[in-house]
Amino acid sequence: MPLKYSCFISYARTSSDYAERIVDQFCRALREELELWMNEPLYVDTERLQAGDLFEEAIAHAICESVSMIVLFTPTYFDQDRPRFAREYLAMETIERRRLGVLGLSPGTGHDLIIPIALRGGRYAPPPIKSRRFYSFEQYLLGSGRWFQTVRVRQQLSSIAEYIAARRDDLANITAPESNCTSFRLPSAEETRTWLARTGAADRVAPFPLREVR
Repeated sequence: MPLKYSCFISYARTSSDYAERIVDQFCRALREELELWMNEPLYVDTERLQAGDLFEEAIAHAICESVSMIVLFTPTYFDQDRPRFAREYLAMETIERRRLGVLGLSPGTGHDLIIPIALRGGRYAPPPIKSRRFYSFEQYLLGSGRWFQTVRVRQQLSSIAEYIAARRDDLANITAPESNCTSFRLPSAEETRTWLARTGAADRVAPFPLREVR
């Protein structure tokens, strides 16, 4: 199936210039690595579009047209009062389940299409996140302002880019249920809040030993 984007960047938007600068630096560095592996560009909502039907359609289409989703996790990502970001996650989880099903695979078998990366609070990640292929960039963000140019960060980003390229190859020749992305929609806020409550994703959970993917 043809896909337009290498990955969709999902993160909890804030009014903090510091947080937005970190996301911008991350996306810029990952984009450079992805361009060495594949032609499909990265998608990030740089215009900070406001809620509304046209906005939701554009986001839903972009998620559907993406090989993968990178979740830049912070403790505010799964928020019952602001379910917008959880709606993005739940939409991609649905796509992941369907596409891996066509391949005869399931999430958690090394072919996940959702890649969580902790910017803050990784040790408190809820069950939907901590069971996945999980990266933590927290230690790098406490360093210098040029953290994204360090050798260790570049090694991590190269590994992520290679992984996404492999998932693109997995999906290249399948016919997925949502091949027509113009009809794909985000789950509703009510549906997402129900999912948050059922999975405990919005709860502050006890810390767990964070094992960084290498």
